Amino acid sequence: MPDSQPAGPVLILTPTGRDAPCAQHLLTREGIDCRVCRSLDALCDVLDDATGTVLVADEALTRADTARLTAHLSNQEPWSDLPFVVLTQPISGPSAHRSLAEAHLPEVLGNVMFLERPLYALTLVSAVRAALRARRRQRQVRSHLAERIEAAERLAASEERMRMLAESIEDVFYMIDLERGALLYLSPAYERVWGRPAADLLVDRASVVDTLHPDDRATLLRAWEAQECGKPAVLEYRILRPDGSVRWVLDRTFPVAGASGRRAAGIVSDITDRKRAEAALREGEERLRLIVENARDYAILITDPQDIITAWFPGAAAVFGWSADEIIGKPGSILFTPEDRATGDPEKETNVACTEGIAPNVRWHLRKDGGRVFLDGQIVALRHPDGTLRGFLKISQDVTERRAAQEQLARSEALFRTLATGVQQLVFLSRPDGSRTWGSPQWIEFTGLSLEESVGFGWLAAIHPDDREQTRQHWAAAQTSDDYYVEHRVRRASDGAYRWHQTRARPFDPNSKATSEWVGASTDVHDLRELQEQQAVLVAELQHRTRNLVGVVRSLADRTLADSPSLDQFQDRFRDRLAALARVQGLFSRKEAGQKVTFDELIRMELTGLGAIDQEGHGPQVTVDGPKGVRLRSAMVQTLALALHELATNAVKYGALARPEGRLRVHWGLIDRGDNERRLRVEWQESGVVVPLGQGGEPLRQGYGRELIERALPYQLGAETQYELRPDGVRCTITLPISTRHKEIADA
Repeated sequence: MPDSQPAGPVLILTPTGRDAPCAQHLLTREGIDCRVCRSLDALCDVLDDATGTVLVADEALTRADTARLTAHLSNQEPWSDLPFVVLTQPISGPSAHRSLAEAHLPEVLGNVMFLERPLYALTLVSAVRAALRARRRQRQVRSHLAERIEAAERLAASEERMRMLAESIEDVFYMIDLERGALLYLSPAYERVWGRPAADLLVDRASVVDTLHPDDRATLLRAWEAQECGKPAVLEYRILRPDGSVRWVLDRTFPVAGASGRRAAGIVSDITDRKRAEAALREGEERLRLIVENARDYAILITDPQDIITAWFPGAAAVFGWSADEIIGKPGSILFTPEDRATGDPEKETNVACTEGIAPNVRWHLRKDGGRVFLDGQIVALRHPDGTLRGFLKISQDVTERRAAQEQLARSEALFRTLATGVQQLVFLSRPDGSRTWGSPQWIEFTGLSLEESVGFGWLAAIHPDDREQTRQHWAAAQTSDDYYVEHRVRRASDGAYRWHQTRARPFDPNSKATSEWVGASTDVHDLRELQEQQAVLVAELQHRTRNLVGVVRSLADRTLADSPSLDQFQDRFRDRLAALARVQGLFSRKEAGQKVTFDELIRMELTGLGAIDQEGHGPQVTVDGPKGVRLRSAMVQTLALALHELATNAVKYGALARPEGRLRVHWGLIDRGDNERRLRVEWQESGVVVPLGQGGEPLRQGYGRELIERALPYQLGAETQYELRPDGVRCTITLPISTRHKEIADA
């Protein structure tokens, strides 16, 4: 009977005789697949794992090089041991050399069966079938081995996945052999959670008891009893880490079914954070309960979806006056004022809360005694997990007193702003460090800075750059003095001019000046400051002029007394000279601060005082010409006036004005010097005068006036003078510096 599952083809190698054809015929007839090979190399070419067996004559092996065949056989798969059926010659026939070669064949071929020729056909077929059955069993072993290897690989992969999973999760995974009471596996997370080496626990499972909190050890032992009975267990216990810290863990253990004995597995999770959160939640709930029960100025209540009051807390009773027994079961609208109920405000608020989740509740409410209380709060819609409406939570604070204070404050602020915007001063509000929070319309109009530009320290942009540092320093000093005061210059937007302002500020609440808002105002003192400066200049000038005038009077008295032969003459001369000084002082008094006396005013005043010319500057004997507005230095006016007085007095008494035919010409003008300094040149020329001469032909007149011109003017005024007493009259030239502070000539 042919085999139902062929083990593979039979390769036949019999190089001599008719052994190959005969064997092929016999085996083919029995349904065995056969292939005849002509040489050992040809056999090696087709030899592979699919070959069932090899039928070979011994002479094909003993007469050929078997190295290639030997190499092929040594490289077989572990499951393969290819069977060989070797046809040998009878032992009595050949020589001993052939027997040695045959004896060596098992070492070359390995799995070999010898059949001595001649042999029966049945023997050959039986031997080949036996070899094929052996080959078939090898292939079955290979299949079983492959299945076991695959199963082992799958198991190893599964265990690797389990190991990777166990090592990648933060929880501790373990496996226990219940029969031996030993740990089979413990994930690395144990060392992170317990803070202890896993090796110690793998050696002695019971040592884990020592790592537990003493109060929780009995719990673990009960869980172990459940494990022994094959029951799952879930328990929470505390562990003690080596650093002294305590952590909570959740241990879930369960039996593991299998053929490898009774086992149990478990997963341990660190639930310390959850325990802390639960403790914090309980603490928060307790605080909330205490707050709700003790917050007497907060009205807290709960209503159902129809806005019927279902919960009434102590704060609500304190605010509204109703007790819980009196109010529970009544509609929430009972707390609203009649006018709000008439406009449907209670329903509007609950509708908004249903739609938006929350609704403001800021309004007047009604107390049990009919009084009113102003509440600031909100209504929150409460919902079930499925989203359906559960009711409303209403929380409101009694702010009646605060609202009254706010209204009073608003009235005060309105009054303040009315006053602040009605005065001329630049009013402002600021923080204690000087940063502005508000500026009056006057400030905005004067500086051109908007409110947005002025807030903070933006207002400093309107302060003169040279005054900004002291302005800020005064704010720092105000923190200890409760008063801010500074004088600085503020830019006026209309023309860009800086005007002096006096700024004062004080805190609203001196007792909390570090946090209180400050109010201040800036007053324009520019004109006053200029007047004060002018007054100071005038006082200084008055003092200076008084000292000079006293000196001049003293000098006049001395010189007049020395030149007067009698007291009567002294009196007349001294009176005239004092009159000249008085006229100069009168001219000074008519000038405004900063104005200078001009030469044309001075000469006309002197000649008019002596009657030589009229108020228009005309006289029958006098010619006066020169530019107007030539300003004189204040320090030289008195001395120059005395010199002109002496010239005019002498002209009236002895010179051109003493006789009708005499003439006087006074001419002045400006000359440029090489040192870029302009000077006033005055020419006094008399004519038509007969001057008496001395014995040597010299003019006899010589006195105080000439001495004043030739000595005092050069010494005191830096003037250049020339005085000549000619036979026909006096000729005098005076050149002196003039004022250059302003334009010298107002009208030339």
